Amino acid sequence: MGHPAVEAVMTTLYTFGYLSARSERIITELIAVRTPLVDIRYNPTSRHWQYTQDALSKRAGDLYFHLVELGNENYQSALDGKYQEPGVKFHDLETGLIRLSVLLSDYGRAAIFCACSSKKTCHRIRVAELAKERLGVWVIHL
Repeated sequence: MGHPAVEAVMTTLYTFGYLSARSERIITELIAVRTPLVDIRYNPTSRHWQYTQDALSKRAGDLYFHLVELGNENYQSALDGKYQEPGVKFHDLETGLIRLSVLLSDYGRAAIFCACSSKKTCHRIRVAELAKERLGVWVIHL
């Protein structure tokens, strides 16, 4: 009789934008399964009160983390209503990836988010690509 195969568990990085139609459900479900919510906005404010740093940190408690280092210093360009970030300038990419790596190591998964609803034009997609390349994570865009 053989031994059952042991499957390697891959670290997962989720991504989402809180301006997407499903964001409330996504946030609720991530908190329910104790997945860290990693805010990668350079400036964690919002015109929508429920997505301000204060509101999210109260809602998620110890599962909320703000990694300003992964924020786009050029985020103001995205505030034209189209939420496209043409020129991404990370605040401190290397430090941000180290901090993200620690969270992923501690929890086995995390969800990075910002405001943008588009998966094509947002800096969080670049963060996810870099995390996949450098940290070996499995990326799922929610």
